[in-house]
Parts: sequence; C-alpha cells; structure tokens
Amino acid sequence: KMAVLSSDYRRAAFAFDFYALTFSDDPQARGLLYQSAQILEQTGDFAKAASNYGRLDDIDGYCRNLELAKDWSRLSQCALQTWKGDYWRGVAFIAQGQKAEGRKLLQSATQKAPPSLTGPDLDRLMYAHYQIYQIDFDEYDQLKFDPKAPLPSIQNKKAMFERINAALNGISGLGSGRWAAAALYASGMLNLGFESFLLSAQPPDSLKQSQAEQFKKGLRAQAEEFHRNAEATFNRCLQESEKARIFSHFVRGCSKMGKVRVDATAEMEIKTASAEFRSGEINELRKKLYRSPRDLGLLLALSDAHVKAKDFAMARLILNRAHEVAP
Repeated sequence: KMAVLSSDYRRAAFAFDFYALTFSDDPQARGLLYQSAQILEQTGDFAKAASNYGRLDDIDGYCRNLELAKDWSRLSQCALQTWKGDYWRGVAFIAQGQKAEGRKLLQSATQKAPPSLTGPDLDRLMYAHYQIYQIDFDEYDQLKFDPKAPLPSIQNKKAMFERINAALNGISGLGSGRWAAAALYASGMLNLGFESFLLSAQPPDSLKQSQAEQFKKGLRAQAEEFHRNAEATFNRCLQESEKARIFSHFVRGCSKMGKVRVDATAEMEIKTASAEFRSGEINELRKKLYRSPRDLGLLLALSDAHVKAKDFAMARLILNRAHEVAP
C-alpha cells in the first residue's frame, strides 16, 4: 500500500502478486491479484497481466492482454464465445499466416458486434473491418491483366474494386476519426491499384499496330481518371484529418499520396515500457515520495523523469495520482 501511495506501481504489483500467491486462502488475495493484473496491464507488462487475469478466470482480461503481448498461439485458443472472442481468434490466426480462417472469424465478429460501440471495442471492430480489407486488397492486387481475355480481366478487377470500395464506405459510416482516415487512405490505394493495373495492360497480339495504339490510349485515359480519384481521396483524407486534428499512420500515408503502404497493426499497438527503469533521479524522487506521498511537485517531477526514460505508461499512472491529489 505504501508503494501505491508513493506511485511505485510496479513494486506494488509485485507485492500484491506475492501476497496473493503466498496467502491464497486470505479473503483479500483475489482482490489484490486483480489489482496486480490491472497495474501490470496499465504499465505494459501484458504477459504477466494475462497470467493474472487467467488465474482469476477473467477471460476477457486474459485474451485482451494476450493480444497486447502478441502471444498469438495462446490467443488463437481464446475461449470467449462472443464477437470479441471471434475477433481475438481471427487476429491471432492472421498473425500466424492463416488468413482465410482469420478472415472468416473477423467477418463473424463484425456481424455479431452490437451497435453503438465506443472506445477500445469500437477500435477492435474497425480494426476487424480493416484487416478484412487488407486481405481482400492483397487478393485484388494479385489480379493481373490477361491479354488473352482483356475484357473479362478488366471486368473481374472492376467488380472486386467496387465490392471493396463499398466495404470501405461502410467503414466510414461506422466510425470517425482515425478510422475514417483509414478508409479514405485505403480507397486512395484501391484507385492507385486500378491505375497500375490499366497501365500494365498489353494489347492482344491479334490487334494491328494502329488498333494496339488506340487500345493503349483508351486504357491510359481510364488510368488517369483513377489517378485523379486517388489524389482527390488522399487530399480529402488530409483536409478532414486536419479539421479533426487527427494524426495517425493513415494520415501519413495520405500525405505521401499512397507511396507508403500503411499496416493497420501500427494503429492498434500500445507503446509502453514494460521493464522498470530506474535512473538516479527516479530513485531519489521515490525515496522522497515514501516520506511525502501527496507532494504534488514530487509527483510531477517523477512523471517527467519517466517521460525522459520513455516509460510513458508509468508516467501516465503517476499523473493520474497527481490528479487525485490536486484535481
């Protein structure tokens, strides 16, 4: 408890964990283990947090932290029988290269998810939609022009373009903020993909030279239209993101006009420092806080010290403590 009061949260988690294991019959043990799991999750020690949630039979907390810890093998066996269970298993399968099975599970998750989700659950739903798009886009990208069947190959590509674009419009309708930017970025990439497809097309051998030139001229004109659509979409992404003050990997992708391919996993990654780092400054501030645990100046200084150490998760917890002391 003194460790909590002095904002030494990782030490507190260790003490709670030790007590719960050593005195498991104590009525306080379960509550302390839960506090330990929460602190470990908030400070970025996701593997240990998952272990503690598992001991508490908290399946949601267990699977959530397995995802954060990127323990795909165990996450693929998540026993939660809800839309989030399908989501977590789908993410795990995809991370292990089983894209077809993962896509089915994510599709199931998007269909089962309740309306009006917010916060992290909305992020999971939007990420599921985007992962489905990424798998479909890879398939779309593999469709090449067939000079032996020029019209059917263009029709097949266009049909897939329209299907994926409709799904992206659905993403825009479900969410806002960074996921709206994600849908616009993806739509721009979809247009660039069709432009590239048309420019790579070679006229059938059966055409005369004049006909072949006309064939290529017609495809170039269509390609230019897709390029203009892509540029307009990327610019809209930038304008809307600037208005809403959104800064994300997708916005960067839009600013590069599609020259950078964005992986949506970067949007879901939580940057933390899971290992405790103690500089001399941090140690000195801790000692002072043991004597004066409600000293606002010491709390702010300790938070700054953790920011310098790039331990942002701990800095956030300490600022929360400072807010409790002086709201």
